[in-house]
Amino acid sequence: MNSNSQLTASSLDERPTKRIKITSNSDTRSGAVSSSSSSVCLSPDIWALVMDFLPYESVLQTAAVSKSMLHEVMPLLTMLHINKSSQLYAGSIASRYRDVRDIYIYSLVEHIPLDRVFREGLRLSRVDEDTAERVVPFLCTFSKLERVFLGGQNVNRGRVGSISVEGYMPTNDTNDEEKNIVKNLINSFSAGFRSGACK
Repeated sequence: MNSNSQLTASSLDERPTKRIKITSNSDTRSGAVSSSSSSVCLSPDIWALVMDFLPYESVLQTAAVSKSMLHEVMPLLTMLHINKSSQLYAGSIASRYRDVRDIYIYSLVEHIPLDRVFREGLRLSRVDEDTAERVVPFLCTFSKLERVFLGGQNVNRGRVGSISVEGYMPTNDTNDEEKNIVKNLINSFSAGFRSGACK
């Protein structure tokens, strides 16, 4: 009885220790990268610098990623790049983008690709009336705004696959309807400044 108890005790003492898992150098390196990358993050001002050059649609998608993106990064943006008239929504946008100083609006002039011009008998460009109607109320919500570009992106100029950014330029084939749209846009800007809505 006594010898059995001694045998049990000694066998417990001599039980082998748990083996240590040996990893290869590649496993160690990948582990180090994953652990360090999970702890590395960009500060809000760096994110804002990157997002200053994104299309507005991408800015909205990025803002929806997390609350910190929405509340910490969005207020630091200084530039917006608008591609569609539907993105010219005044609402409560000014409080979200309080530091915006430059706005580029590429939807005022729609440049038609040459293949469509020939296939459908369209003119090379046309003024978008919806953009012209929305742009002044949208711009007036930004208190720090310094510069605005109004025009379009021309796929028919420059190298293949490149896009040329151009402002509005009336031509000989500009019709009366487009002239009235641009005239109303200019009147809207004048009224905005006279009323104090735009500064």
